[in-house]
Amino acid sequence: SVTVEGDNYLLPQQTTKFLLKALAGVRAGQPVPDSCQYLSKLSPDRDAAPCGSMSPEFQWSPVSPSDLDDGQALLDALAHRAAYLVASVGLRLEKLVEEQGRSLHEAWQASLMEINRASTAHCEFNLLRNFQRYVVSAPCSPETAHVLQSLCLLYGCWRVDEGRAELLEAGFLSAEHVELVRERLRNLLLDLRNTNALALVDAWEFDDRQLKSAIGRYDGNVYEALLDAAKKNPMNTELHEADYKRTLRPLSGARPRL
Repeated sequence: SVTVEGDNYLLPQQTTKFLLKALAGVRAGQPVPDSCQYLSKLSPDRDAAPCGSMSPEFQWSPVSPSDLDDGQALLDALAHRAAYLVASVGLRLEKLVEEQGRSLHEAWQASLMEINRASTAHCEFNLLRNFQRYVVSAPCSPETAHVLQSLCLLYGCWRVDEGRAELLEAGFLSAEHVELVRERLRNLLLDLRNTNALALVDAWEFDDRQLKSAIGRYDGNVYEALLDAAKKNPMNTELHEADYKRTLRPLSGARPRL
């Protein structure tokens, strides 16, 4: 198992520190780790290009919802988003230090929102990339592989749609592109809901003992189970008038009848 030290406040900062070091390595012509190869696609002309601009050959090309089905366009979008946000953090830190005279610690503390967004974008890119790699070689039947491909595509469309603000801000997507993603997202949800939603939930194989709830029980008798549980509850079989008078009645403001 993988063990990490820290929490949701520290880990994003550590991740972004790693990404900024990788970005500095790219600009110095050094190799970068596989997980952030997307940084190498940033425009080399740092001064002339807007923050986070990609090289001209790295542009989005889908013109219809079906063009998203191979997954590469979605991966490119998340890569651009991550690169844009990492570069934006670097530029912000430089401005705060060089133009406003703040210490690096002060600049860092003033940029925690941007740092968290960059770290999240990096993780989401790698989640989709690893998901796509697994689906290609998954040891399963063609039918199961098809469902996994749909889920992978669904995740990619969802994350691109959720990250549309940064992608529009960076100029990588247009409003028309966003609508393409949403249209494919709607169709995927409809297809999964009509075909495999229940099977995907049952695939976890949680039994009734683990669930400890009437909701989701194997035989589907939800309401009968809820009523039966209510009948077995001692609170519904014994009268606790003294407890009611001491606790609930004063809250209601009701006055005792003479």
